Amino acid sequence: MHRAILVLTIACCSCNSVKHECNPLPPAPHSVAVLGDSRIFDPTPKNFAGFANYLNQDATFKYFRNTTFTSEDSDPRTSTRTPGSDIYSSVGNTTAYALRNLPRVLAGPHDAMLIHLGVNSTGDPIGASRDLAAIAEAAHAKSWQVYIVTVGPWRGYPTWTQLYQDGTDGINRWIRDQGVRYSVIDVQPVVEDREHLQYLRSDYTWDKLHYTSIAHSAIAADWISHIKTKGCGWDL
Repeated sequence: MHRAILVLTIACCSCNSVKHECNPLPPAPHSVAVLGDSRIFDPTPKNFAGFANYLNQDATFKYFRNTTFTSEDSDPRTSTRTPGSDIYSSVGNTTAYALRNLPRVLAGPHDAMLIHLGVNSTGDPIGASRDLAAIAEAAHAKSWQVYIVTVGPWRGYPTWTQLYQDGTDGINRWIRDQGVRYSVIDVQPVVEDREHLQYLRSDYTWDKLHYTSIAHSAIAADWISHIKTKGCGWDL
């Protein structure tokens, strides 16, 4: 009798664990439109794929193995005629500018969007959040998967002020609130200097604002870990 009760208890605990921890993942997208500002620039390969450059370097991680990440840049003055290798990602310099360029992006052959915007709009967090909502909703309306990246720390950069820090915090609160509807990639706890809050780790930046390749790699590793956890050991 005691043995039967023990087995039943273990089985029920196992069921509860599965229900709590495992969430079905949508199929990996085929093509992701990367709508970002200069912070997504990755200096080693010199392109605007950012941390997407490192998503397939883990041989055990297969989720994005057939996914293409395409930087969106609409300014011909910065074009090198090499996709993803422009001087700066002008299509997303601000959230407002990104919104104006959105129709061209939505016309592309994508099924997902990665939004890496906000630091250039921290003076107007309400307007920036409104722009981000419009961008995300437009992509969602096309049945695209939507990934939104939080604004990483940037205190110490010459243009930083407390006003802009408050704006950064406000935009990040809005982004984190979208976790139920969209996939939120929270970079702040990954790249922040834990001994000097609101600053980037010294090895993750060369100017206290833009990320080094080491930082992009760390962001990718954290996102991979998160997806693997959601996948509960599936063949990812």
